[in-house]
Amino acid sequence: MPQQENPVSHLLWCMLLALRCAHNDTPFTSESARRKFLSQWLTGARKVPTFSGMAREFTTLRELLGKD
Repeated sequence: MPQQENPVSHLLWCMLLALRCAHNDTPFTSESARRKFLSQWLTGARKVPTFSGMAREFTTLRELLGKD
């Protein structure tokens, strides 16, 4: 996917792609496993220069992952 004008769309696209690739390697056995993977992925992604300046978005995504 080419770089998009909206950095949030790009972040979400990357999250979905990472989730799909991880699921193909080792299928998730529960929703909590998916959420744990995404939380760990966000920790790594936050260090990537492409996603700098998006602290609020990362915080919001973490909050959403913590909800039932």
